[in-house]
Amino acid sequence: MKLVERLPLFKKFQRRPEFGTPQGDDLTTKGNMNVALEGGRLILDGWSATFDGRKIDGFRVTCGGRELTGFELETGRPSPGVGKHYPWLPGHDHCGFIIRAGLDAEQYAVARSSLITCAPVVGRGLGQIMAKVIEPRMPIPNPEDFIIDVVGGYHDVASEYLGYLIRAAGLTPDCDVLEVGCGVGRISQMVAHYLSPSARFEGFDIVDTFIDWCQKSITAHAPNFRFRKVDLYNKFYNPGGTLQSSDFRFPYEDESFDVLYLTSVFTHMMAPDVRHYIDEFQRVLRPGGRCVSTCFMLNAETEALINEGKSTQPLRHHFGETYATDPDVPEAVTGFKESQLLQWYKERGFVLQGKYHGAWSGRTPFTSAQDILVHRKK
Repeated sequence: MKLVERLPLFKKFQRRPEFGTPQGDDLTTKGNMNVALEGGRLILDGWSATFDGRKIDGFRVTCGGRELTGFELETGRPSPGVGKHYPWLPGHDHCGFIIRAGLDAEQYAVARSSLITCAPVVGRGLGQIMAKVIEPRMPIPNPEDFIIDVVGGYHDVASEYLGYLIRAAGLTPDCDVLEVGCGVGRISQMVAHYLSPSARFEGFDIVDTFIDWCQKSITAHAPNFRFRKVDLYNKFYNPGGTLQSSDFRFPYEDESFDVLYLTSVFTHMMAPDVRHYIDEFQRVLRPGGRCVSTCFMLNAETEALINEGKSTQPLRHHFGETYATDPDVPEAVTGFKESQLLQWYKERGFVLQGKYHGAWSGRTPFTSAQDILVHRKK
């Protein structure tokens, strides 16, 4: 199918949903895209498919916070490589697309360093938001500067999770945001291309070198992004830490954030500490605030896959309510019973808004590598 509209329009991006209200059919698609500028046009070349075989009706494209319409679109293009990684996706061999959008000289000049998003339109809703920046304003960390690998898939992971924050958590450019366990700013760097300069962003981590890098490489470009080190004990990441997670109070005022997220943090924590962190989420989020967390959740399906040897994380070692892959250093990789984790959030005044299972267990279909939970504070 090919759709051509003659008059490209570049209008103010109007999709700013009410905070805390995910729109449409949430995260029912999978896709990826490449972005280029050629001959005065923005070119998006990628693929996108629904989990359930529904037809993609079109795409919604933004550049620098503005919606781009009237572009030339081709869909149903051959996509022979998709089936290698996602053989369970219906129509994976013909889910390619290409978008060609004309830009004027001023738009073309700023597009290279602007956030570009593309989301498939499925029925009345939007699918997974794909996000890219051709030339990010901030550098990528050098792997040699860090003891552990924190750089692999740097921009790909950041783009993926920014899409989830916008799509599933209702993140808008004016939200105040907290990242728990910010690492080397992989996701916060991409969020910096999305939030307005007047929005507040705070991040903390337990590793000195991570925070030093974020302050030098992100805050220098985005002064509204602030990072701090907290000296929490963690047997795997910070064995010399002087504070215990179970009684650590986040260094922020009550009800001061709209959106809070943490990726691969609960995968290195014990159950009592996780419950305390959820207490802190409830304290620092404003009413209606959103929390996005990733984790490894055990249920009948994932436990069966672990027993069959299909999971990348054999969570077989039992430490109270915590399950681990390493009996000597349980904090290396941890997981929890899905029913218990959901109950901990519920007991602390959160409403489940989205639950998306990951590929870690060997299951299909899956949304991302880890499981993702989206909660709303009552």
